[in-house]
Amino acid sequence: MPIHGISDKRRLSRVGKVRLGIKKISEKNGKEYPAAVDYFVVNEDDSTSEMAALMFNRAYPNQPKAIDIVFPSDNPEDFFPQWYKRYGSSKGLICKGDGITATRLDEGTGEMTEIECTPECEYIAKKHCRPVGSLQFMIPHISGLGVWQIDTGSYNSIVNLNSCIDAIKAVTGGRIAFIPLKLVIRAREVQPNGTKKTIHVLDIAMEELDLRKVVTAAKDPSNTFALPAHEEKPEELYPKSEVVDTETIELPENEGQANNSGDDNEPAPAKWKSKIFALGHELGKKPDEVKKIAYKRYGFDSMAKMIKSQAGDFIKFLEKGMGDENMPEVMSEEVPLDLDEGDPGFLGAPF
Repeated sequence: MPIHGISDKRRLSRVGKVRLGIKKISEKNGKEYPAAVDYFVVNEDDSTSEMAALMFNRAYPNQPKAIDIVFPSDNPEDFFPQWYKRYGSSKGLICKGDGITATRLDEGTGEMTEIECTPECEYIAKKHCRPVGSLQFMIPHISGLGVWQIDTGSYNSIVNLNSCIDAIKAVTGGRIAFIPLKLVIRAREVQPNGTKKTIHVLDIAMEELDLRKVVTAAKDPSNTFALPAHEEKPEELYPKSEVVDTETIELPENEGQANNSGDDNEPAPAKWKSKIFALGHELGKKPDEVKKIAYKRYGFDSMAKMIKSQAGDFIKFLEKGMGDENMPEVMSEEVPLDLDEGDPGFLGAPF
């Protein structure tokens, strides 16, 4: 028998990421930094397999400025979600907003709370938070069934793409899925602070659209697929110097074990608890599950009762992947990781 709400769902896998920049080494300090380029880049990395990168570069060699694409859905909110996003140094998403309201990780409780979101936010001013559009599409000229993704933080790119998508849907009566399109990078002159400069932005080549083919394609029925999760941090948009460091804390020298030190018996600071929940999330654990493990391990019934020595010990326990002698007993009551929506790839994940 099928499971209602699960067995009827379908989701395309992600083949790889197309990037809009390359990594360079600073001559001044020897540090790596992302540099924008005027062509599409695909290399083997954590998000793109060697085979996927090879197939892309065979189909589009010599620094391509245009690629053929189709969108796998008629709903732009599925294939081009756009949010303000702020990440912690552990690469977890800690705040996501739409310019009016945001959902932020509470450092004390590990719960997600709703807050006001405005462009005047201090984290936007510090560039810790940025607008991010994640465009997902298929490339017909490349073998394999799945979607590719480009992340952009460019105001002009986001506006360009939204405008083209809406124009096409207006012509087709709302259809855009599987209509052949060409994604391009264009040079554009802007004047930030009154100084002229040339930038390179994403766009859809509307001038190359064959209206007859668009109308014909729009008449064909399309299937609906869920798309891969897109909440991992786009490294090229968040240089390390602009990511909030939520992990650097001072732990007790005695490995966090309880003793008679007055300092160790003080309440655990909020930032220590924040790291605990962040580490739990990396291990696929929801805040309630992290609390449950802590309660059983230390014998209290509220995170507010956690003291420094316990917090230090628990952080080291989580950093080891919960791989110590207490693992079998603690984990016996936990939800299996491969069935829990705490999996970052699960669409219902809180982050």
